[in-house]
Amino acid sequence: MYVRYHYFDKWDEAKCVDEYILRASLAAAFSGQPDNLLDAITARLVALKSFDLDELFGLMRAQGRSLELTEDRLW
Repeated sequence: MYVRYHYFDKWDEAKCVDEYILRASLAAAFSGQPDNLLDAITARLVALKSFDLDELFGLMRAQGRSLELTEDRLW
């Protein structure tokens, strides 16, 4: 939503937004105390001025958030 609001002209170029939402939601990447993660993601989006799935997933992993989806994790 941040990219869509602040960089509307770049929104059409955003790829894999649905994959980002799905994986981050199913992996519970924002559970617990997500404030630091959200601040880091926002800062990275400001630097990029666009949406980059690989950059955001890399940042989330660097913050100690797992994005791996296994059968055990889902159940």
